[in-house]
Amino acid sequence: MDSRDFASAEKMDYRADFQSARNDRKNNADSKKMDSRLNAPFLSSRAVCQHGVAIHKGAQADSKKNAQNANPLESLFEHNAPISSSRDTALAVAWRSTSNNAQKPQKVDCHADFQSARNDRKNNAYTSTSTACNDGDISPATQYDNKKVDSSDKAQSVKTPAKDSSDFTQSHRLRLWQNRWHTFAKNTRARISLYLFAALCLLALLAPLLANHKPLLIYHNAHFYFPLWQSYPESTFGGDFDTEPDYNDPYMQELLRDSFVLKAPIPYSYDTIVLDLHAPAPTPPSLRHWLGTDDQARDVLARLIYGVRTSIAFGLILSACSVVIGIAIGGLQGYYGGLLDLIGQRGIEVYASIPLLFLLIILSSFITPSFWWILGIVLAFSWISLSAIVRAEFLKVRESLYVKAARALGASDMRIMLMHILPNACVATIAYVPFLMVGSIGTLVTLDFLGFGMPVGSASLGELLEQGKNNLASPHLALSGFSAVALLLSLLCFIGEGVRDALNPSAQPR
Repeated sequence: MDSRDFASAEKMDYRADFQSARNDRKNNADSKKMDSRLNAPFLSSRAVCQHGVAIHKGAQADSKKNAQNANPLESLFEHNAPISSSRDTALAVAWRSTSNNAQKPQKVDCHADFQSARNDRKNNAYTSTSTACNDGDISPATQYDNKKVDSSDKAQSVKTPAKDSSDFTQSHRLRLWQNRWHTFAKNTRARISLYLFAALCLLALLAPLLANHKPLLIYHNAHFYFPLWQSYPESTFGGDFDTEPDYNDPYMQELLRDSFVLKAPIPYSYDTIVLDLHAPAPTPPSLRHWLGTDDQARDVLARLIYGVRTSIAFGLILSACSVVIGIAIGGLQGYYGGLLDLIGQRGIEVYASIPLLFLLIILSSFITPSFWWILGIVLAFSWISLSAIVRAEFLKVRESLYVKAARALGASDMRIMLMHILPNACVATIAYVPFLMVGSIGTLVTLDFLGFGMPVGSASLGELLEQGKNNLASPHLALSGFSAVALLLSLLCFIGEGVRDALNPSAQPR
């Protein structure tokens, strides 16, 4: 067989190979699965051919002026040109014999080229830096500062996600409490009750300015005097004695006739005895005494304002202290559990069986009762119900995944209880606080009504109810005391219901 026959045979073989591959690709175009299988090797072979063309170009770098000799395979494989000469056939045979062997080392060559380029880049950067240092442009100290700046930038970039996460958590909590407030505000009864209770708290806070037998301001002989905040002798205003005067006395009013005197809207305190009554005490309501006087000739409205003040202060202080003690004891029991929880529960059950009323009766026989004394005795028993709620919440949450994660990260028990479990337990605690205030105020009123509460003469709603019981002919006493107690407890109950509904997870918008 001569060279022409050999070339024509090889030409036919390659044409048959190309035509077969092209037909296979067209026949399998309808099937996506088979098309993906056939396209991958076909495209990779084509890429190998293109890379072979580049290698051939590098081998023929000395003869770049001759474009035909430099790119024979590019026109053959890249443009799918037909094989029309023995020279093209010989080049194809040479490429076919070397393409399979050159395909595998190509990855190694590419990696080597990449590594070489990286090394060259490092060497160039080192050379330029050292040259700049030698020329005096960049000092070694400046390089050290630049490294510190880079390290600080990296640290800041690392801390940024944590800060973003903290901001997201705070915004989420803020949005959660805003949704709870909107849910509470939708309850009209609870919202109005909250406003009225806030008004009562403001009224109790301003009680000395609203009901007081001392003037708020006196302008006498070109001087200002504030008897409400400072005591002045009678001789300061032209009297004969150096004792504190009775500003409601006619003699003192005559001395201050030419002076400016600013009195409270109710010129009587809770313990002021009115001497110039037109009828025996207790007197019915009149323009001078809007709710009348009690059986000791004291203004009922003034005693009512100060009684509400005492009840609200007692309820708030007792509730706050009970929350602290209940969370501490219930949290320790619920978090640690085991023997501590068992012993604690048995001790609480025995402790709760002590009757509070009988204990107060026994103690009042040899101890003079006072506000703080009663507060301490009632506080010793008021935290028990709250500790059970907190204990249940801690028992429910202590095996949660986020608690286990915090424990695995090395967080202390105190941090886990305060930062991870307590925020969830506070929901039930906050919902229980209004009802705890209702119970504390009811306890104080009951003790005062029975005579084991506040000292004699103190402003108390229970003492006003006792006077109403003893003076059935003066119904204004019982009505005034009952209305104040009913209003105060009803407002707190409505607020508690609204808070409970607002903190209910099922009521929150998704």
